[in-house]
Amino acid sequence: MQSRELVLQQNSTVSTTREILYAIWGVALAVLFPVVFHFFQLGSTFLPMFVPVLTAALAVSPFTAFIIGAVSPFVSFAATGMPTIVPPVAAVMAVELSLIAALTSVLSHHTRWSPWLIIPFVMLFDRIGMALFVTIATPGFMTLAAISAGFPGVILQIALVPILGKWLLHHEK
Repeated sequence: MQSRELVLQQNSTVSTTREILYAIWGVALAVLFPVVFHFFQLGSTFLPMFVPVLTAALAVSPFTAFIIGAVSPFVSFAATGMPTIVPPVAAVMAVELSLIAALTSVLSHHTRWSPWLIIPFVMLFDRIGMALFVTIATPGFMTLAAISAGFPGVILQIALVPILGKWLLHHEK
């Protein structure tokens, strides 16, 4: 009986450690990727912060994924000055990333969906959500232009995140 409890306790510790390491990895790369993309003038077009956040979300709990998405823009701002606090790009990104990261994690852990189905679904959800947000928050603003500006980034997420997610999940075993 005691050995079973010890094994359960060890599994819990390993799981918690894994969650923390993936969270650190996700946030760190969410700071690094935009720096690299902005160096080549490809920043907001390719949504580089999304790649590590969504990749980590495939491997962690929904709560941890939510936290990764929520803190990444602010850690990035503290380290690099982007995304901006005024105008509140970091705050909008924190809400957006936390919601889609949590959704990615829920779908990854509670459905039998492949990352190849999860990421396009999440990106569609994200673009619809952003269209509604832009329409409500900024009446008269060109919603299509605001949403389509990140379309190359959506393609990048759909192409790259499932590959990175499968690699990450394969190497954790």
